[in-house]
Amino acid sequence: MRSTIKTAKLLDDPWGLQLARLVKGSDFNEIEMSDERKAYWYSKYRIESLPHLQAFVHYTMRPGTFRAVKAPVFLGYYYKNEEEQDKVVSVEAMLEMYQYLGTPDSLKQKVAFPEAKDHILANPLASKDVEGVYQATRRFLKEVVKLPMR
Repeated sequence: MRSTIKTAKLLDDPWGLQLARLVKGSDFNEIEMSDERKAYWYSKYRIESLPHLQAFVHYTMRPGTFRAVKAPVFLGYYYKNEEEQDKVVSVEAMLEMYQYLGTPDSLKQKVAFPEAKDHILANPLASKDVEGVYQATRRFLKEVVKLPMR
């Protein structure tokens, strides 16, 4: 899992697309999901997007970018342990980004959702802890952002 995220950096090299085709054995990336979920998500997409996405991450996700963020931030992520964690994005990178945010500590919060079991935290078609995500987000909005809540 973590090696997959770390090897994504290879996509940014001049031969990244060719390497992706070789690894996938196809021009498409297919994600296994339930039919119910397929009604709302694409389960198959062309791999040409992958080098572009990796280039975006490489060139923009920098400490200077994060320091420019001054707004309140709620970082929710799936992490239970080294084996059970987000397989789509790097939890380690998210936590590193969090440290660089220009947002005052009093206006930012990070929360692991170990029972979510999925990258998509707030959707019942994916997450196993939608209620926990809802409650933590609501608390953040009420207590940190000071939104009036009923």
